Amino acid sequence: MYDKDVEEYSLARKYYNDGCLEQKSKRYECAVSMFDKCLEVLHQDNCLDSELAEQCLARRAECEQSIILDDLINEEEKTIHIGVKEYPFGRYEGEMVVGVEMGEGRFYFKDGRVIEGIFRQNHCKGKCTYPELGVYEGEFVNFKKHGRGVFTLKDGRKCIATWKNDFFHGVVTYIDEKTGKKEVKYYANGVEVDNKNISNKR
Repeated sequence: MYDKDVEEYSLARKYYNDGCLEQKSKRYECAVSMFDKCLEVLHQDNCLDSELAEQCLARRAECEQSIILDDLINEEEKTIHIGVKEYPFGRYEGEMVVGVEMGEGRFYFKDGRVIEGIFRQNHCKGKCTYPELGVYEGEFVNFKKHGRGVFTLKDGRKCIATWKNDFFHGVVTYIDEKTGKKEVKYYANGVEVDNKNISNKR
């Protein structure tokens, strides 16, 4: 590891630690800002597949959910009701609080896909069924695959990866359940890259 690499990674770690301190103090917006800076440094250093990046994404999601809960749910408005919310590209049906997706629900896309899981406004953890392809189980943001997840194709093959705005981003592991064969590839914003350009620094 070169001196420049050490310096950049140390800066990313500092931003991450600062974000954790802000989160502990419940200053969630400040924490999100720090985690964004951490991810930006890791992105510049080509190591978004690192353990630190995964921890950072998870912490960031926690803070965003806390912001949602703090901003949108007042003590006197915590009644959960079953409702429907229309979007240009689909429809949400499920538990809601003050008109916001909050609890168990399903999102029906106009193209036939269905997400079902636990929603926290624009965040969700659950599964999405693709009629012609298979099933994705993992994390979503704004109804797109975002975070860690597993895509199981109809022929039994599995794809274990990190997604960003519906695209592969980082290390992607393909597993053929029938043959046991594994293949690892590397992506940046949906584009396959040479693994030499991906840092495995921890």
